[in-house]
Amino acid sequence: MLKIIDTNYALRYLIQDDIEKAKVARDIISEGAYILPESLVEIVYVLQKGYNVNRKEIGYALLDLLLDVDIFDKVFYEDAIKIYRDNKLDYVDCLLLARHKLFNDKIFTFDVAVNKKCIKY
Repeated sequence: MLKIIDTNYALRYLIQDDIEKAKVARDIISEGAYILPESLVEIVYVLQKGYNVNRKEIGYALLDLLLDVDIFDKVFYEDAIKIYRDNKLDYVDCLLLARHKLFNDKIFTFDVAVNKKCIKY
């Protein structure tokens, strides 16, 4: 049985804005926990829109989180986070670019910026 943390657990762990909840999250994570990819999308959104955190800080926070929790296809998500951190693209576009870069998947999009990045990778 996997221990899967949700977005709120991850946010309390990262932000430390509620000391009691942050400690509970830290304890669960230290025992070995997983996070779902969908939670990463939600974390990016909440940190960016709700907390006004810049993308570089979000990128480093998520990479740190992935040092402490497991996720299936970790290398893929780490790469997507790095692309997000270093560009001005939406996180979901960075997921597409990481698929293209790592697995040579063909991305079909009308987004000019994503198409340009696909050529780069």
